[in-house]
Amino acid sequence: MVSPATTKSPDSAELLHDEDDSELTSDTAVQDGGAASFLGSKPKVVEYLRFLIERGVNPNDFEVYRCNKGFKYGNSQRESTDMCVVMPMFVAGKEIKALCYVIGGNTPILMGRPLLERLGLGVDYDKQVMKWPGGQWKSVPLGSKGEYLVHLAEDLKKFAEEDVYEEILLPEDAGDHVYLEERVELNELIDDIDLVNMAVHVECTSSPASPTGTTDEGAGLE
Repeated sequence: MVSPATTKSPDSAELLHDEDDSELTSDTAVQDGGAASFLGSKPKVVEYLRFLIERGVNPNDFEVYRCNKGFKYGNSQRESTDMCVVMPMFVAGKEIKALCYVIGGNTPILMGRPLLERLGLGVDYDKQVMKWPGGQWKSVPLGSKGEYLVHLAEDLKKFAEEDVYEEILLPEDAGDHVYLEERVELNELIDDIDLVNMAVHVECTSSPASPTGTTDEGAGLE
């Protein structure tokens, strides 16, 4: 059966306070068609940030903002966050950014239905293969619990010398709960002093990026 990615992963609530999964690498996100948001725990988001900075991505490309966002999971559990980050992804042959909410715990990065649909990811669950628009079918990377994964930086090498993002994907209601007019310093998200120093070093040798709040390139997500 071929369809836009829904989910064959564990329930969002089951993954919410999951322990580390050795199958999840630094740039992986779990395909979660049952979720309405793109989110991840602070440790996992920072791990992804480190992964990109170590490969030369400009730290200015990570835009941190305050927000006031609540979530309700399948087991009626609720959570809220006051921080989000508009971060780079290199998928579907594109260099793009998407807003990811930063939550507590150690939850892996979860890519919800609206973003999966916006990116046009197709999945054949019978054959366990997936493809991006215009791409070829390939095996789906799987986590240890059978969750379907996405490598957020799988096409990074194609854009190694570029710093121009084709799209900036924000939730349609971002203006209602994300304070885009005031960008937060990156060190408010990062606790690791070594990573902060690394980011400062890379930033000093790179050109600054324009904050999302001052561009008109955004495209809505639910």
